[in-house]
Amino acid sequence: MKYWDAFQDKFGFDDGGAVPPDAHACRCVYVREINKLAKKYRSKVRLLAWDRSGMHNAYLILYIPVRWARKRSARSLYLGEWQGGWAPKLKRDWQEPAPDEAMQRAIAAAYDMELDKYVTSKVTFR
Repeated sequence: MKYWDAFQDKFGFDDGGAVPPDAHACRCVYVREINKLAKKYRSKVRLLAWDRSGMHNAYLILYIPVRWARKRSARSLYLGEWQGGWAPKLKRDWQEPAPDEAMQRAIAAAYDMELDKYVTSKVTFR
């Protein structure tokens, strides 16, 4: 998963200044597939595509409690708010849950699946 680390850091993608054209699609695939694996492994957390407005990297992936994900469609979790996905109203004191052992297993399994091969992008010039 070539962009996994960049999605975890607000300073990723050169502080948001160098986002590759396939980043959004990769994030969708990562969140969708890892959440499927997390459910299979009975993780107590899920992933959410988080579109962060303002300065820095806008494309993040957050960990959320599984109870939040149960109320949402898989699509609403992986699209990101700017594409019509769900965005929770986070309070200032909200603490992102840490990935549990089951989520860590899901992420490791996703690396083995080579998810990036499911994304192709076409760049055109006018």
